[in-house]
Amino acid sequence: MNEKKSVFETLLEANKNVLQRFVYYKMNCKQDGEDVLQEVYLSAYKRFEQLEDQSKFKAWVLTIAANKCKDFYRVRSKVLELPLEEVTSYEMRQTRAGRSIEEVVSETLEELADKDKEILFLYYMRNEKQNEIAKRLNIPIGTVKSRLYKAKQQFKDKYPYPPKLKGEEKMIKFPKVMPEVSIVFKGDVPFEVICEEGFGGFIIPREHEKCSVAFYDYPEKTMTIQRESKVTRKAMISGIECVEIESKEYNSEGEMVYECAEYIRLTEDAVQYVAEWHIENGVKKFATFLEENFLEHFGWGEDNYGFPIQLKQDAHLKLVDGEIICDQKEAIGVIGRYDVTIQGKTYDTVRYVLFEGDLIAEKYIDQKGRTVLWRRYNKDDWQIERYGSKWSERLSKNIHIKVNGENYVHWYDCITDYIL
Repeated sequence: MNEKKSVFETLLEANKNVLQRFVYYKMNCKQDGEDVLQEVYLSAYKRFEQLEDQSKFKAWVLTIAANKCKDFYRVRSKVLELPLEEVTSYEMRQTRAGRSIEEVVSETLEELADKDKEILFLYYMRNEKQNEIAKRLNIPIGTVKSRLYKAKQQFKDKYPYPPKLKGEEKMIKFPKVMPEVSIVFKGDVPFEVICEEGFGGFIIPREHEKCSVAFYDYPEKTMTIQRESKVTRKAMISGIECVEIESKEYNSEGEMVYECAEYIRLTEDAVQYVAEWHIENGVKKFATFLEENFLEHFGWGEDNYGFPIQLKQDAHLKLVDGEIICDQKEAIGVIGRYDVTIQGKTYDTVRYVLFEGDLIAEKYIDQKGRTVLWRRYNKDDWQIERYGSKWSERLSKNIHIKVNGENYVHWYDCITDYIL
């Protein structure tokens, strides 16, 4: 018995990080994930003698975890006892002009996930208030707001009026030179906003979404890269539901120079990167969230919680007399409200900043939750061995900002077709 326990504990310890990442990805909150993990550990230990080939322990225990996650949601759906079928039979009727709007609404609802149908049913058809829904579902009021927002967006995307037009897709024409930009500070207190783009991307990870992005290098302000991205299909990675987003990058001459895909899922609270592939020297290379180095480049938050969609201020990230102050190695948060003017149009935005030690990236996001402007800054000595000089010397005409008393130099900007 002791020998069995020792072998089991050794194998479990070697695969614990992968197992935790898998379960936390499947659950909507960490507490639920911890509860499921305890069930996985116990079940795996009891059934360990059934495993004939210990080299297959990882796949075996992940299968147990997947089943325990399914059990969790199956039990929870029974506890809720919500008549989801009422949603799809709500006010259906035929009129002399053909099928009615009510029927179209019902058919559209039928295409939504159960969570989306559930929240729309409670809010619109039972007229329950958000705090009542939070109590019924045992979730925070903030989660109710974000889930309701997502459900309404999903409904709008699938609703067939007006009909979607089919035709040849053409590349968006961006200006060859970056338009003049004005950024004016309005105050420290930001507005509340939900942004489903994540931080590193500009596209919302939802079916039928697409996005065009142009990159402009400074000080020349010339467009160097145009990226075309679109959600191509639903995907399943290690049991995790997500969408596939394919991207192609073109140089200023219109020649494709890079191709990749990211697999992303949108939860009630966050945007999570699940996997990616890119082509390097003719080889398509894949990486998933189960690999440690993947999280270094795509993960964010405790247990890779993801990029939060409700943008908030962070106590560790502040703006003091125009200087960014951060007392952690990494942080993400809103640090003020700004008017951003591009091509003569002014947007009311919040400044959403990602601090990663040697670099700063910032997104100016409007009240619709879309990026108006994306900027990248490098610490003056970032990768000096590779580039051979400081960024203030390489890009002496570019603007500088202060971060924790250090100089950071503006490198490039991005704008999307959203503002064109």
